[in-house]
Amino acid sequence: LKLRAAEETDSRALSNLSSTKPHPSRWKYAEPGADDLIRLLEVLEERSRWDDDQACGEFLFQADPSPRRIPLARFLRRYHPRRYHLVVLDEGHEFGNGASAQSKAALRLTTLPGVATLVLSGSLMGGYASSLFPLFWALSAKMREKFERSDVAAFSAQYGYRKLLIKSKDLDTRRGRMSDREMGRPTVLGEAPGILPTFLLEQLLPTSILVHKSDLDAELPPLAELPVILHPETATDHELLDAYHEMAAALVDHIKAARRKGGSARFLGALSELPSFLDRATDDLPPFVLRDPLSGEAIEPPPVFAAEWRTPKERWLVQTVAKHVAAGERVLIYLRHTGGGELPGRLLRILSEVAPNAAFLDVKKVPTASRKDWIDRQILAKNVPVLLVHPNAVRTGLNNLVAFTVGIWYELDASATTYRQANGRLHRIGQTRPVTIYIPVYAKTTQQTLLDLLGRKVGASLQVDGLDLQAALEAAGAGEGNARSAALASAMGMGQAIWNAMAR
Repeated sequence: LKLRAAEETDSRALSNLSSTKPHPSRWKYAEPGADDLIRLLEVLEERSRWDDDQACGEFLFQADPSPRRIPLARFLRRYHPRRYHLVVLDEGHEFGNGASAQSKAALRLTTLPGVATLVLSGSLMGGYASSLFPLFWALSAKMREKFERSDVAAFSAQYGYRKLLIKSKDLDTRRGRMSDREMGRPTVLGEAPGILPTFLLEQLLPTSILVHKSDLDAELPPLAELPVILHPETATDHELLDAYHEMAAALVDHIKAARRKGGSARFLGALSELPSFLDRATDDLPPFVLRDPLSGEAIEPPPVFAAEWRTPKERWLVQTVAKHVAAGERVLIYLRHTGGGELPGRLLRILSEVAPNAAFLDVKKVPTASRKDWIDRQILAKNVPVLLVHPNAVRTGLNNLVAFTVGIWYELDASATTYRQANGRLHRIGQTRPVTIYIPVYAKTTQQTLLDLLGRKVGASLQVDGLDLQAALEAAGAGEGNARSAALASAMGMGQAIWNAMAR
C-alpha cells in the first residue's frame, strides 16, 4: 500500500506534536515519546488516503536475526586464524565449482596463515581442465601468482583442450608457397575433455601424492564395466525407435532454423533430455514433451505406448537382474528421473516378477545424514536384493554399498565424477566379490553418443589420477584406434555432442 499525505494536512499540528523540550540533564533535545508518535500516526491516517494500485518502490526493512549468522569458514578466518594446525578437506572434487559456497569456504580455510592443508579425493578431475582450477587456485600459491581468481578461461587455454571450428577453405593445401592469401582464424567452440601433461608436471606432482586403485588390485576383486548395445526386436520396438528418430529429425530442423536466426544455443537443453524419451515413452509415465525454447510450442509430440508393453531395455533389465539375483548377488540400479517417483515405480512393478521386495531410495524421504542407516535397516537387514536410486544420492559417504556387486546405469549420467564416484561405492576396500557395471544404451541413438562422451571424459579424469600420459593423449583424441564417431562425440559438451551426432 502507498501512503500519500493529503495536501490539506495541518503542518502546524504536526509541528506542535513533534516539538521538543530541553533535556534536564543534557544540552540535547529529547526524542518524541511513544504517545506522541502514536498520535502522529493517527493524524496521518486521518488526513491521508490509501492507494493500492501500485507498489511504493521503497525497500522493506526488517530486523536482523540475533546473533547474526555468518559462514563458519569466514568466522574462523576472521577470529581464529592461528588456532589450527591442519585443515583436512575430504571429497576434494566437490570444490570444482568456483561459485559454490563449498568452494569459497575451501579457499578461506586453505589460505589460513601457517596452516597446512590436506585434500582427499577419489576422482579429482571432472573431465575438463576448468574443473581443476578452483581447487588448485586455493591450494597452490604458484597458481595464485600465475592466475587471478577469475582467470579460469586463461587456465583452460593453457592447460586444457579446446574445440575449434576451422572452415574447409582454410584447410586447402593447394596454395602456392608465395600465396598472400590469409587463413581465417579458427572459432573456439568451447572446452574439450582432457588436461595437458604440463599441468601434471607443473601443478599436480609438486603438491600431490597419488595412489591409484590399481595399486590395490592385490586386495580388491576385479571390476568389469560392460556397455550393452540394444537393438529393436519386435514391431513395437521398431515403432519406438522410429518415433524417436522422427522427433530427433524434427528437433534438428528446429535447431537449423534457429541457427539461421542466431538462437540455437537454447536448444541444447532440449537435446540433453532427448535420450530419455526411449526410457519414458509409456502412458503410465508423465508425457514426454520437447518444447521450442523460443515459442514454447511442443515439438512433434511423440506417440505414447501402452503401459503393459515393455521396452527392449526393460526386457533386458528383467533378464539381467533375474540372473544376478539367482546367483545371490545384490543389484544397484541408477536412475536420473526420480523426482516424481513414476519411473522408479514402473520399474519396481516390472521387477516384482524376479525381485518382489525391490526398493527405491527416495531422497525426499531419506535425508543425506540418514541414508547409511536407512540402507542398513531397510535393505541389508531385510535382505533386499535390488535397490533403485539416483546416483548423486549415494556417490559419497556410503561405505555399506559394498554389499552390492552389480551396478546398472539404466539412465546414464554424463558427469565423469558422478560415474566414477557411484561405481566406487561398490568397488572399494571392503568388497570381497567381483563387481560388474552394466551400461545399456540403444544403438545409433543419442544414448550411445552420451556413452562415447562419458568414456572420453572418464579417460581424461583417470589420466590425472593415474598419471598415464598415453591415456592423456588418447583422452585428447591423439591416440590410435579411436573411432571417429567417438572422438567427435567426446570432444563436445552433452548438448553439443548430441547435436553433432544428429546433424551429420
